[in-house]
Amino acid sequence: VLSRSTKEEENLNIKSALWHFIGDLLSSIGVIISAILIYFTGFYFFDPLISIIIAAIIFTGGAKIIRESYLILMEAVPDQFHLDQIREDIRQVEGVEDVHDMHLWAVSTDHYSLTAHVFISEHIQPFCVILAINEMLNKKYGIKHTTIQVEHAMIHDHGSYGKEFLLQKTKTKM
Repeated sequence: VLSRSTKEEENLNIKSALWHFIGDLLSSIGVIISAILIYFTGFYFFDPLISIIIAAIIFTGGAKIIRESYLILMEAVPDQFHLDQIREDIRQVEGVEDVHDMHLWAVSTDHYSLTAHVFISEHIQPFCVILAINEMLNKKYGIKHTTIQVEHAMIHDHGSYGKEFLLQKTKTKM
């Protein structure tokens, strides 16, 4: 039950508490087992041997929690998201011509934030585009906190990237 709980639980605080409980439980069981083995065999090496095994199990669980915490603190892209797919899904929203400068990170184990710059068509309401992007991200990916910066290529100069985008756009119209 505990092993399944630590694998299925998403909340990092609860995972930490479960691993703490497992560590205490294993320590208690280890003391009892080593006492029984020492009593019947007289071999004292069982005590450090069982302690090392328990420490290895606790270390494994702790290392997983530390890794998850580190990734959250470093604002890494969560493993379950693929930025290229999200970028492509945003491009599929009506009125979106291109997406760049996109960032996605975890604020906690179940709260994600996304920012992106979005080039839009000339003849579309920017608020409609933002609403459509937010709805899609929430429904498809569970991303509820977004900051979408709407841009138009004629207004926002992005150096060679903006020029390249404008050239591609004018070539496709011809």
